[in-house]
Amino acid sequence: VLIPLGNVTFKAVAVSRYGVKSSVTTRSYVVSMPKKFSYDESLALLKQHMTAKGELTASGQSPKGAVLTFTQEATRIVNNAEAVVIRVTQTQNNKTSEYGLYAVGTADGNVYKIDAAGNATAY
Repeated sequence: VLIPLGNVTFKAVAVSRYGVKSSVTTRSYVVSMPKKFSYDESLALLKQHMTAKGELTASGQSPKGAVLTFTQEATRIVNNAEAVVIRVTQTQNNKTSEYGLYAVGTADGNVYKIDAAGNATAY
């Protein structure tokens, strides 16, 4: 059965092999396409998580005063789902170093931290 997007109402009647009919049952549903988070939405989710965990201040710095820079990496599969990968570097005293590698699921918005071995854990 092809189902259109939007508000959909189904009506059904069950019929036994002897021709006995049930009453009409009616159900309404809202059918929509799954959301796919864009890079900008994924970045916002990552920043929200980092702020909640105390790793990012409102001014875009680490608690130790380093400036954090966010760079989009290639989209890849993380924990069996497509994810936007974001590399975070920190700059302090004119020295730039790796801060962390993160991923945000494009379908569910789940945020992961990726370790040096490439393993992703919920963040």
